[in-house]
Amino acid sequence: MGKTIKIVFAVLLIISSLILFTAGIAQKQQIPVTVTVGDHEIIWKTTMNTVSSCLYELGIVVNPQDDVYPSLEASITPNMEITIIRNFDILISDGIVDRGVDKVYTVAAKTVRGALDELGITLDAPDTVYPSLDSQIGRGSKLAITRRESFYQTEYEQVPYSSWEFADNRIYEGTFQVWRQGEYGSRAKTYLVQRKNGEVVSKDLVEDKIVSSPKIHVVARGTKPRFYTLKTATGSVLYTKKLNIEATAYYPGPESTGIYADGYTSIGLKAGHGVIAVDPKVIPLGTQVYIPGYGYAIAGDIGGAIKGNIIDLCFDTFREAIQFGRRKVEVYFIADQGRL
Repeated sequence: MGKTIKIVFAVLLIISSLILFTAGIAQKQQIPVTVTVGDHEIIWKTTMNTVSSCLYELGIVVNPQDDVYPSLEASITPNMEITIIRNFDILISDGIVDRGVDKVYTVAAKTVRGALDELGITLDAPDTVYPSLDSQIGRGSKLAITRRESFYQTEYEQVPYSSWEFADNRIYEGTFQVWRQGEYGSRAKTYLVQRKNGEVVSKDLVEDKIVSSPKIHVVARGTKPRFYTLKTATGSVLYTKKLNIEATAYYPGPESTGIYADGYTSIGLKAGHGVIAVDPKVIPLGTQVYIPGYGYAIAGDIGGAIKGNIIDLCFDTFREAIQFGRRKVEVYFIADQGRL
């Protein structure tokens, strides 16, 4: 009887140990965890050893773009919090950064605002984004950012100076002397510039002002005659200028002048030796000259055929005019016009 009791007691002890061992294993395998997927939270007791196997146990698929915290290889611990962030690709065209070309970004945010914050993309006050900041987004959404800016831009221009020339009888004719060098002024033009995605779309002038005024350029033009000496058989001739010119001859009678033979020139001088017809654009009327082989003369007449570098010498007789004919002569402008 005593032996039977011992056997029964031993069997009960073994059964109790098995029950306790099985309970311990079961208790060890049922580890509480919290799994958060996006906006969903799952309270779970897992028998798995790693995050990866726990998620597999729950039937949660992890995509390559998703972020899992802690990592899939991490060991399960009691009350572990497992977070899965569902990432997805969107397209963003940033007006300046991407120059209008779509670029792929991976985000987890559900709104445009959140995606931009997540990516660290900032919008300045004038910038706009489409769709709007509060719009919902998902896989494959496309965002277009338009960069706008306004600024003032000042450009400077030269203001040209004007010139003033005056006659100065203290310096020789044909020469010039700068009395004061002209200076450019400066003009400032301020524009309001509008740019869209780096391109100027408008440029409006808002202010145009003279910063510094130009200074006039002053030049003295010499009028003092240069005197030269021509030695002749009858003495020296003081002159200021010489022309090589073609000369013809005429007689103031009807043989040369026809119905106009009244004996006087166009400016009222008595026609005769010493009076020549000229083109006033070449030799001004009243100019006193000396012509070798002819003598002293005054430009006192004009003629229809006397244009340009040609003069017509008056002779006292028709014979003299015919003998002179047409030839090249030198015309010397007398220096002291007041003495003749």
